[in-house]
Amino acid sequence: MGIRTEDVINRSISRLKNYFQMDTEKVDVSNISAKEAAEIIFKHIMHKS
Repeated sequence: MGIRTEDVINRSISRLKNYFQMDTEKVDVSNISAKEAAEIIFKHIMHKS
């Protein structure tokens, strides 16, 4: 849609390290589909309940 400008990429990259410092569980989505990622998250949530 052309809403974002290229400077968003540099700002996002500079903030990326902050996500690794957060006390959260990460899901590597490099080689899976959005549906597979959603299933992993859903299963994790249901397991915690």
